[in-house]
Amino acid sequence: DLLHNAIEFAVSERLMDAINSRGFSPDARLKRKDFARYAVMGGAVRQYRDLLNEERPNIGSVPGFDKAFVESVMVKGGALKDKLRTQSPVLRSENGSADPFASVTKLDIAYSLVQMLGLEEAALSFDPNADIVVDYNGEQIVLEDQDSIPADMKGYVQLALTLSLINAEFGVEQSPFSITPTITASFAPDTVITRAHYAVLASRFFAQYFE
Repeated sequence: DLLHNAIEFAVSERLMDAINSRGFSPDARLKRKDFARYAVMGGAVRQYRDLLNEERPNIGSVPGFDKAFVESVMVKGGALKDKLRTQSPVLRSENGSADPFASVTKLDIAYSLVQMLGLEEAALSFDPNADIVVDYNGEQIVLEDQDSIPADMKGYVQLALTLSLINAEFGVEQSPFSITPTITASFAPDTVITRAHYAVLASRFFAQYFE
């Protein structure tokens, strides 16, 4: 089973961990504070240290045992692949704060995975007026819901799809008069990421990181 294997791999490689003594809780939503912990554990994110010459990240109210991890994903230049430390934070802020107990969405994770790979410049070079496309058996399918993706996030979604870090959702449409069906694709940016889904994505990120 794909999910079971992904969870086993993610835990064995220290990309994730169980929530507590109750176990892994695969169907539970991934909280932003837990993503922060896993990004530092297995996502090649530097642990933030409060140095005199460094700008402190504005994280708002965060529980003490999560603070170091949340600071690490909310500070500029957090990704190890970002050698010059010029990139924006690995996790997007929610209205200026870390919002640690909020859910991680598909759009959030597309952004974060690209940041962790140090590919901000490539993502930002994408023309926001261009179509976001995904490959389906050699055919380029334009996302049906691309207009629901903010302009500054379009390059991140395109890169995450191109690198197979995250999936589009495919469908089939066929009018009564056409011989062949039309393949459709959508991204559903507001989809909440479950812990099991993140195990799959973390495993893909791990493979991509070392390519």
